[in-house]
Amino acid sequence: SLSTESSFQVNGAAAHLLQYEFGSKTQSQSYTLFSYGTNYQNLESGGYAYSDYDDATLDEVGLVYREKRAGRRGVAIEQTFHFTTEKLSGQLVRWENRLDDRQCVAGRLTFEQSCRIPLLSRLRVQAIYQNLDIEHGTDTRKLITVTTKLMTSGVFIYENHHKIEQRVLESSKKYPFRSRHDFTWKITDDLETIAMINYYDSDLNSPGDNQLTFAVGQEIDTGRDFRFAGRLQTRYKFPTQKLDNWELRINLEVIL
Repeated sequence: SLSTESSFQVNGAAAHLLQYEFGSKTQSQSYTLFSYGTNYQNLESGGYAYSDYDDATLDEVGLVYREKRAGRRGVAIEQTFHFTTEKLSGQLVRWENRLDDRQCVAGRLTFEQSCRIPLLSRLRVQAIYQNLDIEHGTDTRKLITVTTKLMTSGVFIYENHHKIEQRVLESSKKYPFRSRHDFTWKITDDLETIAMINYYDSDLNSPGDNQLTFAVGQEIDTGRDFRFAGRLQTRYKFPTQKLDNWELRINLEVIL
């Protein structure tokens, strides 16, 4: 299928996207051309420029937000293979950032499996590479994430997500690391208890900036007209060896 979309704003900025997709039961491909004006404004997240963000401002309301569409133009190619319980996909994006005259490239490879192994119900591994300044090579990122989901008869669910990356900016290298663990106990069809532990270190080579976030909560969801969720969380900072930033989150949804 061939599709196209254009957006024209009052300030004269425009955005254009042309996409061609085709496939079968076992594979699919897509080719995309995109172009966003240098003064294009869009508060929605998304885009093809990975983490090539700039700060943008809406002067009328004094709002500053993160933008990765304005001034970008390029091409994205994606290929996906579907197997019985597995899926393998890859994406390659090449774009130009006309705001500061940079040439960029990024690629992503993802493997997903719906496991038949007892307890393990999902496995996902993803690798990402990006270079946000091809000419000088001063802004690169390599990232690997692993996500698994374990389930016991649908009552106890355990999910974990691990992410490690190498980030090069100018002449410095950093190795951020994150490990998150989510636990769910489905007491009834409408009631569940949740717990979360999230460890983050901004640089494995530079100790002293790591922290551990804890959260516990309760959720009631009738699936029809009522949902309530409450969560209490805090953070332990290893440099100060103290708990701080206590927070209570409450969410209530009622459909009338």
